[in-house]
Amino acid sequence: MTIGELITKLQELPLNGQVFLSSDEEGNSYSSVENGWGYDGSLSFHKEDNVLLIIPWSEGLEWEDICPKQAKKDNQWVEEEMERSKNAQSEA
Repeated sequence: MTIGELITKLQELPLNGQVFLSSDEEGNSYSSVENGWGYDGSLSFHKEDNVLLIIPWSEGLEWEDICPKQAKKDNQWVEEEMERSKNAQSEA
């Protein structure tokens, strides 16, 4: 992905949204991205290689920490599915 492609995608989002990095594709933990450029920040542009590097700042955040409303909905859905499964087994 190029910076231009990233900007195009980001322009579809609210400007006050926060940015987090996932540690893997399954979302096992998250890291924040702090403002700043260069050595002391989390964004670093390497002119020689034409690469923007985004570096995690604070690691180990959980889904519930960054998206508490969605996490609550997700947990409620899981609980409802477990209850449905339990009821189906007791009816069988």
